[in-house]
Amino acid sequence: MELEVDETKHLTVFAFPEQARLYTDEVVCLLKDNPNPTGFCIQALGAEPVVEVDQEVVAFDRLLLGKQLTKTLTLKNVCPIPTNWKLSGVDALPAEFSVSHTSGTLKPCQEQVVEITFEAREEDKFEPQISLEVEDTEGFAVQQEVKVIKIQAEAFKISPTVTIGKDESQLLDYGAVRVGEPKENTITIKNDGKYPIKYSFTRKKRLTREIFSVEPEADELKPQEEKTITVRFLSQREIKLKTTT
Repeated sequence: MELEVDETKHLTVFAFPEQARLYTDEVVCLLKDNPNPTGFCIQALGAEPVVEVDQEVVAFDRLLLGKQLTKTLTLKNVCPIPTNWKLSGVDALPAEFSVSHTSGTLKPCQEQVVEITFEAREEDKFEPQISLEVEDTEGFAVQQEVKVIKIQAEAFKISPTVTIGKDESQLLDYGAVRVGEPKENTITIKNDGKYPIKYSFTRKKRLTREIFSVEPEADELKPQEEKTITVRFLSQREIKLKTTT
């Protein structure tokens, strides 16, 4: 700390802390013809800009093509002085990503929520990163160490190959079937994608639920796995039907 007395006899005290800690001292004033000195306690809190981020990895995991998901990043000023913050590297992010806020000023204990949105446009994996830069607001170029924030995301699609019936007509054609006599047809599903998929069959109309059975009705396919589903037709009365199951 430094002392300076101006022409008006006003005492000015300057503080130049070198570390982020509390400094204490005392100014002793001696008055002419007064044998008892007067002391003034003074203190100064040295501070550096510090902004914490709630996560260093923003993970979107896998997202189906055509979908989008938003994750949040919370910044908090945990020091006793205002701070300026900036997210660098945002301009270099792939077009699939957008960021709601890229810079600002935080008062002590103030928080800023940043939204990062990922839109799955094409099948691909992404691992970009952005950086959090923090400095003081008074222009002294006192900066916090740059924090790297990683982003992880993957866009994928479901890629099944479905073959209906025993020929290439893609039609479950049972032809003429005797009443009370069962007849079977098949549907083949192959998972051409990179991840497991699930399938299930539903029959909306009561009639189709009564005369058609599917085995297995629901299951899971591993990547490149192929499964044949049996669709059995059985009617106890005469009927002419052309519909979808």
